[in-house]
Amino acid sequence: MYEQEWRQEVVRPELGEIGGVDWGDWLHPLFTTQGAVSGPEVRRLSAAAQQAAAEAAGRRVAADVARTTGRVVAVTPVAGDHGLRIACDGQLSDHDSGGFFSIGDEEAACEVASLVQDVLVDRLWAAWPLCPEHEYGLRADIIDRKATWLCRRGRHHTPVGGLTG
Repeated sequence: MYEQEWRQEVVRPELGEIGGVDWGDWLHPLFTTQGAVSGPEVRRLSAAAQQAAAEAAGRRVAADVARTTGRVVAVTPVAGDHGLRIACDGQLSDHDSGGFFSIGDEEAACEVASLVQDVLVDRLWAAWPLCPEHEYGLRADIIDRKATWLCRRGRHHTPVGGLTG
């Protein structure tokens, strides 16, 4: 079986419509090293990969929170009926579309950063994080395949996990 056939006949029925560069970057080496694994095996392996990516992303974002606010937060993946969701101190974002979708480290960091930002903005009643130069809110984005905090005013950016106080 060729990789495209496997994706159509096995992966798509098992996982549904998945997209993004990160999924392609994850599926290709899986197929190359293990071949056309079964649907249940794809589900098990992808769930474990997403869990690991979410945990690593949570550590990066929690470090940004600590350095910029002095607050210690727990950013954790929470297993649900339809996959993972991301919680900040047990609170889920109201804007997470009901799930966590990333599997790659950088995409996961961007997604987690956005979700934690939603929770903290509601909690703090203020924008977080702020650009130290412009005092405008930063937003999580992917730039050159890296998760970054992007200044909306100055168009400069800092890696997610790299904010300073």
